[in-house]
Amino acid sequence: MRNVFSARNEFMADPYFKDLKTYYDLNSKILKWSSFTLLLLFGFVFHTRLDFAANTINKNVLLMWVIDLFIVMFFTLLHLITRALIINTSLLFIYNIINKYDDKVIKYKKLKSLVEQIYYFIYFTVMTLFGYFIFYQSFMVKGNLNLEDVWFEVRKIFVPHSINSSLAQISKTSFANYNSVVLNLYYLIQISAYLYQLIYILLNLETKRKDHTQMIIHHVVTLILTVGSYTCSLNNFGFKSNDDMAYGIENLKYVGHLIMMTTDTTDLFLSLSKILNYLVVLPFDELRIKERTSKMFKKVISNVCDAVFLLGFVVSWVLGRHLLYNVVVYNSFSKLIPSMHRELSEKSPEILGYGNKHLIWVTALISLLLCLQSLQIIWFVVILKLVIRVVNKKIKSLQKKEVEDDIVDSRSDDEDEVPEEKITHKHIKISSSTESLLYNKKKLPNNNIYISINESSDTLTNEPCK
Repeated sequence: MRNVFSARNEFMADPYFKDLKTYYDLNSKILKWSSFTLLLLFGFVFHTRLDFAANTINKNVLLMWVIDLFIVMFFTLLHLITRALIINTSLLFIYNIINKYDDKVIKYKKLKSLVEQIYYFIYFTVMTLFGYFIFYQSFMVKGNLNLEDVWFEVRKIFVPHSINSSLAQISKTSFANYNSVVLNLYYLIQISAYLYQLIYILLNLETKRKDHTQMIIHHVVTLILTVGSYTCSLNNFGFKSNDDMAYGIENLKYVGHLIMMTTDTTDLFLSLSKILNYLVVLPFDELRIKERTSKMFKKVISNVCDAVFLLGFVVSWVLGRHLLYNVVVYNSFSKLIPSMHRELSEKSPEILGYGNKHLIWVTALISLLLCLQSLQIIWFVVILKLVIRVVNKKIKSLQKKEVEDDIVDSRSDDEDEVPEEKITHKHIKISSSTESLLYNKKKLPNNNIYISINESSDTLTNEPCK
């Protein structure tokens, strides 16, 4: 693929090309510096791993935290590298196509938003599949698709669970069947993703949206929730354990997995609908596509876009971000927190694997989920307005089509009733009685024949009077 954004280019004087080149160069710099930092990170980990393990006081807990920190840094840099690669590749591909005809058929902001949504669509597709894979392995491991049995397994996430508790080894079937290593990896990838997205928004490296402030609040709250729930699963909170064991409760990670799995699904449909929406406004006629083919493309893309938005995004938003979300929050308040309180009053923290500080932490984070729900309600109001607009547009288009069909049918009926008249071109003499018709430019009974006067002769002609 030819790199049109080279230093020496015949389009350098064009402001449109300059904006695209600036954006391309910015992503190229992010790609280079992120790759360089990633190499330094690998070198640091490889060089210091033995010394760190030898000099760590609390080898079990502190070493785990440092490893997790390096994993978050690794995936944050990997996000930056992947994003820059996908955006620059998409930008080059699209520009090489449109530059053959007209380099301004897509506005700069729309083209920038389009390539960004291509990356988000790929990312959310991968993370959605990863989330559903964990769900399948945890709750459908026997291939049982009965909803009652699945819900019975899902309800176990509200049973207080600590992997270091002695009770966890005795009654494994009472707790959710999560693979802790895979779940931790999923969580760390999500933390790194929200971290880099927040950096991009704060530095204005991403296209600024109308809900810019809400997005900042959303990402900050989500980072607090993800980091807090992960911390709560591996934090002694002041316990002095003789066996150097890490205390913590796992349930917040189970709750977080269900919520992030559903939110990634809605974001996937949102990115896809945005991509299709940008393609709908693409002027196919300027790309030397036949008018009939252009109209067909636009109609198909528009219908698919509306279907993805209404049946995919809106339905998944209502089911995931409001219905399932509130069911999880309600069960956390009504089952998880009371169960923790009851068990702490009956057993010691050493036996349970968590203490009163964990209970306070869980209560605070579950309460913070309500703040996130308030933001989602505000967005849902905006979504409803868009739904009304899309539905009204569809209704108007259908009404317009019905009117056009009626007009065509009425014309065809009129043509069937009036017999065809043979048109003959004859030179006739115009009498004085027809002179008034000539000056008033009135038609003869045959709709296709008009009277005109020439200096040389009076004739019948198919051309209308001027």
